[in-house]
Amino acid sequence: MNKAYQYCVRILAMRDYTSSQLREKLETRGYDEDCIELTLNKLKDHAYLNDDTAKKSFVQSQLRRGLSQTAIKMKARVKGINITNDEIQDHVPEDYNESQSIKDLIEKKIPREMPQDFDLKLKLKQRIFRMLLSRGFSFEKINTHLKDYFKN
Repeated sequence: MNKAYQYCVRILAMRDYTSSQLREKLETRGYDEDCIELTLNKLKDHAYLNDDTAKKSFVQSQLRRGLSQTAIKMKARVKGINITNDEIQDHVPEDYNESQSIKDLIEKKIPREMPQDFDLKLKLKQRIFRMLLSRGFSFEKINTHLKDYFKN
């Protein structure tokens, strides 16, 4: 158990993990279930492991990367983090504005001088649209904001 504990402390020093993520890491390293339980309990007792803190840092890091709350939930599920919509909402900073996030992402991708050619404009609009969709924003919100930038 001592090696498992030291391993967990070392990786927790780099970033936060949830207990389910640590459990998975320890299982892949071949530790038995009793050792894993003892290690996780010891980490919680010493306040090294806190699922709520790990979820909060995950949500905030994904928001900084420009992902929507929907995309964050899907990415959390893939990573094995059990998080509800309410928990995501609780961890979103009060000054976060999804519309502003969409505008910021669009402005990053639009060149200083808008292309005059219709085909180039259309390709640029489609590229930005796909990028925003891949980040989990809704079709309606994307369209609303793109209309402001791509008026004919």
